[in-house]
Amino acid sequence: MSWANWRYLVETDWLAAHLDGPAVRGLKCTTILHPLPEGGSRAESGR
Repeated sequence: MSWANWRYLVETDWLAAHLDGPAVRGLKCTTILHPLPEGGSRAESGR
């Protein structure tokens, strides 16, 4: 898999060290995936 904007993905150690940086933005996007009997999954907001 390739990421179009890989530079925006960081490790938790980096985030902890830079969390107070003025240019750091975090995005929480929790998603719950429910398996479907016929295969695949159904996505539900984790909100």
